[in-house]
Order: sequence, then structure tokens, then C-alpha cells
Amino acid sequence: MTTTLVLLALAAIGIVAGSPVIAVAAGILLFIKLTNLQCLFAFIERQGLEIGLLFLLLTIMVPLGRENVDPRQILKYFTTLPGFLAILGGALATHLNY
Repeated sequence: MTTTLVLLALAAIGIVAGSPVIAVAAGILLFIKLTNLQCLFAFIERQGLEIGLLFLLLTIMVPLGRENVDPRQILKYFTTLPGFLAILGGALATHLNY
């Protein structure tokens, strides 16, 4: 019962602080907990980060899908030091993730 109160408090804090992500996350976990769908907790623990990263990458890549970005501009960014470090960091993060 204590964790239910913590989730309720987090949902309330999210609403009061104007953070819908926190409020929705706490609400979803409360829903799962109160409807006896605890089997979903294991799935969220295993796959939640990957699903979140997938949506983050989709958001970042939307301009490519819409063709709002010039490929030459992308190449220009990747050949700068920050661009190279971003690629290196992404490759390292991917390697450490698997």
C-alpha cells in the first residue's frame, strides 16, 4: 500500500509542477498495479528503456523522413568535432547497451 501512496504523490507532484510525463508515468504504473496486470512490470523493466530510446530517435529523425534536411548539411555537421564526438558517443553507448 505504501508504494501506491508514493505513486499517487508522484502523480500529484507531476500535475502540480506541470510535468505531464511524470504524472502520466505514475498514472500508468498505478493503473497496472490496481488492475492486477503486474506481469507488465517485468516487460517495462526489460524493454522500457529501449522503447523510450526508440521514440527519442524517431523524434530526432522525423526531419529526415519529411525531407526537411539537406543531406549535405548533415554531412557538414558530422565532420565537425562535436558531430564526430556525437557519433563516437552514440557508437559507444550502443556497444555498452549490448
